[in-house]
Amino acid sequence: RTAAGSHATVKLLDGSDVEMNQRAEFAVGATRRDTTIRLDQGSIIVHAAKRRRGHLYVSAPDCRVAVTGTVFAINAGTKGSRVTVIEGEVHVAHSGQESILHSGDQLATTQAVAVVPVRQEIAWSHDLDHELALLGEFSKLREKFEQIPTPPARYESKILPLLPQDTILYVSIPNLGEALEQANQIFQQQLAESPVLQQWWSEVNRSPQQLEESIAQVRAISQFLGDEVVITMGGGSKDGPVLLSEVRQPGLEIFLQNHLASGFTLRNGARGLQVVNPQSLPSLADNTRGVVMLVRQNLLIVGGDAKSVREMNAQINAGAKPFGNTDFAKRILGVYSRGAETLVAIDFAAILNTPQNRSSKEFQTSGFSNVKYLVATRSETPNHGDNRLTLEFAGARVGIPSWLAEPAPMGSLDYVSANAGAAVSVVAKQPALMFDDLFRVLGSSDPHFTNNLAEMNTKLGFDLRNDLAGALGGEMTLALDGPLLPTPSWKMIVEVNDPGALELLIEKSIERRNQEAQRSNAPALTLEQQQIGGRTFYTIRALGPVPAAECDYTFGDGYLLLAPSRALLLAALDTHAGGSSLARSASFRSLLPRDNQANFSGMLYQNLSPILKPLASQVPAEQFRALQQLAADAKPSVICAYGETDRIEVATNGKLLDLNPGLMTLFRLLGQGGHGTSASSNP
Repeated sequence: RTAAGSHATVKLLDGSDVEMNQRAEFAVGATRRDTTIRLDQGSIIVHAAKRRRGHLYVSAPDCRVAVTGTVFAINAGTKGSRVTVIEGEVHVAHSGQESILHSGDQLATTQAVAVVPVRQEIAWSHDLDHELALLGEFSKLREKFEQIPTPPARYESKILPLLPQDTILYVSIPNLGEALEQANQIFQQQLAESPVLQQWWSEVNRSPQQLEESIAQVRAISQFLGDEVVITMGGGSKDGPVLLSEVRQPGLEIFLQNHLASGFTLRNGARGLQVVNPQSLPSLADNTRGVVMLVRQNLLIVGGDAKSVREMNAQINAGAKPFGNTDFAKRILGVYSRGAETLVAIDFAAILNTPQNRSSKEFQTSGFSNVKYLVATRSETPNHGDNRLTLEFAGARVGIPSWLAEPAPMGSLDYVSANAGAAVSVVAKQPALMFDDLFRVLGSSDPHFTNNLAEMNTKLGFDLRNDLAGALGGEMTLALDGPLLPTPSWKMIVEVNDPGALELLIEKSIERRNQEAQRSNAPALTLEQQQIGGRTFYTIRALGPVPAAECDYTFGDGYLLLAPSRALLLAALDTHAGGSSLARSASFRSLLPRDNQANFSGMLYQNLSPILKPLASQVPAEQFRALQQLAADAKPSVICAYGETDRIEVATNGKLLDLNPGLMTLFRLLGQGGHGTSASSNP
């Protein structure tokens, strides 16, 4: 228990840390599998350790939280409890139901306890400034890592022809030994200069010297190997993947024996790594456990057991090259012909061709039965990267995979300003046709589906397919476009075929919802409307003693616009009228992948800088510098998707196929994604 004005951190036996605010009180109990914190009162932040089995539970007077490897806060008070997730996922059992929360989510167990921004909930934590400073260090590292040159593209593979005919997985990566060594040098230099990074490193890595030795060994081994490392797996194999690489200089077997073999042991004390040559390989039993490295004259073969290595060795000794003539291999060779740095190819047609799938009506009607290959490639130039992931089909896309429409202009993006922090857009086929696909799948195995659907339509008071889906178009954009404080400035733009019909559906849905609310004594909803400049604006609010969120919407030029305030709707309309949208921004267009497409079917955009800069002026002085550094290092990125006749392709020009890692972490720390909108007057 902590006294007034005091804080404490308690480390549990399972490795979890519990940070306590003032006047907090809890007890701990444990079984062979689980650990339970019984929180009687007060606020705590739990850094739950990752567990191989069991869970960490936090039991408050009116709820129970189950977690593993998560960071979350729980505030148990007289009026009720509030659970806030900072990182990961938690399951909260309360009032006879279970809720699943993710990063940034918050749950209050009673109406008397309102939700608050995450930053406010954890403001008492002594670690907040540390986390922001650590984010800044990670941004610096990321910037430096991106400057490390990668090996050049490869236009052929000497390993591919050696593989068996039933190969279903092919992963080709460059020999990254030199790049890894440079990355480690950069990291060690920044580690020596940053106390914040040193503290984090000491917490996550208990054997820094061992890690240094491992990196040095990888670098040394890479000098023996060729330019390419291939990881592969056969369709009939139950023994896991096999790694192959050319050997370009002698001495590898002796090096592995002297530097690696003795350092790997299993739990029973047996050797965990066997280094053999073609002459000594037959002496190993098929069930030999641990890693087996076979060093041939010009090839290294590594597997998880002796059997998989022996089978690959026999395939190569046979001299036959059946895989090179397969359609799968020809698809891979097509990638090499254009130059490949990193390549992943999966034969989904072979993987999914199982008796269970062939007899499954749901699978056959879903549209996934004709999935053929998944091919992902990555290449880089000094100025930009080219990363692509393609899901290919044996014929035209049908069913659920056909929901992503062909590339087309997106008018909804014209309502998003060039200063938006994030946006996701998609153009799909008509929603009514999507409902047809979904109903076909659901009805293929449920003889009662049609009757159940009719009952649902009767309860709703309208037909889901004909009334709701028929009123909507196939285009939608969701954006974060404006300040994060005090309420996130989100906006949604949805294409509408029949605005009048959709408005009637909204009114009817609110009326039905209020009838249900009256029977269950729940807060009712109100729908208000107001004419401004010849346009009707609508506001939906929840009635109740506590000011609740509102949703404002209007219609314009074939779109439904939604936002948490009327001011944001007016700003979106001004952006559309003024032609200063994100889609017309030169900086946005410079991020788009370079290909033969004039449009895209889907788009995911993020730009951290416009979010961070205004935040910097609204945080304490000690956090201002960290946010300034994050804003300076932030780089925008775009990921595009293309729905073509027989494939779906995802592409980005970024150096890495991901978003800025500081974005979601920042939301987690500062809680700028607070739920709901405070009541305020509209302009």
